[in-house]
Amino acid sequence: MLSLSGCVSTGQLPTGEFVQDLVIEAHRRFDGVTEGRNADYIPALAQVPSRLFGISVAGISGATADAGDADYPFTIQSVSKPFVFALICQAI
Repeated sequence: MLSLSGCVSTGQLPTGEFVQDLVIEAHRRFDGVTEGRNADYIPALAQVPSRLFGISVAGISGATADAGDADYPFTIQSVSKPFVFALICQAI
């Protein structure tokens, strides 16, 4: 497992390779989670196969770090939730 210790706001972004490694590790760690279900009250999400799981992180330069089914097109809903989750994880 990669360590995030020492990752603080320094004014410099981590290398693309480091971010890619983190994305791959996160995908590997959570790929087997099958709890929950697609939001069936949002038709566009109800149509997405629930077996798909992808992660994509875009940097300010436009470079991306991807893992899994990141190329599958689907609608993005509640995009703020991962950021709120990250803040909570940091606080805990």
